[in-house]
Amino acid sequence: MSSDDLQAYRICVVGSGGVGKSCVTLRLLKNKFAEYYDPTIEESYKKTMTIDSIGYNLEIVDTAGQEEFASFRDSSLDYGDGFVLVYSIISSSSWEELKVRIKQ
Repeated sequence: MSSDDLQAYRICVVGSGGVGKSCVTLRLLKNKFAEYYDPTIEESYKKTMTIDSIGYNLEIVDTAGQEEFASFRDSSLDYGDGFVLVYSIISSSSWEELKVRIKQ
């Protein structure tokens, strides 16, 4: 099966700054965790995966959490097929901000 035959999806990783969006993304892509925090403006990655015997071409968009980059994040969300919502269990404000994103 060629990569052209695979189903394509755009997955957006969304949450406040510093909650671990990039860590979750890198864990999926490279099977390791980031060891330091480097604020992301926006990063896009490609990964081919097989799930339940079906092949997928995934574009994974690691969105910006900082409010000063909200325009980048919001434009990415308009074109997402799926979303991974990330928050910190020790930060109630990250959960509250995520609830606002869910309404969007």
